[in-house]
Amino acid sequence: METLDWLDFNLRKGETITVAGKPSCWVKLSTKGCIVVPLETLKEYGVNPGDLLLSVRGSRFALTFCVKGALIDLAKKHSSLTLIK
Repeated sequence: METLDWLDFNLRKGETITVAGKPSCWVKLSTKGCIVVPLETLKEYGVNPGDLLLSVRGSRFALTFCVKGALIDLAKKHSSLTLIK
């Protein structure tokens, strides 16, 4: 699938594709400012209900979230970061 299809929203909400070698999907921001990702999409990313996500500035198209790895370990050391549940 070409990137243009993704940018034109020709995909189903939450459908995962590879863009620039990384898995990507799109979802709409709710009127309350929430992002709701379908459960089946979360499973494709290895994310389970109740997992805490770290939001980070993406270098490509949009917001990026991390659930494990070096950035998570680094974030846990910073008491100035806010935990939102």
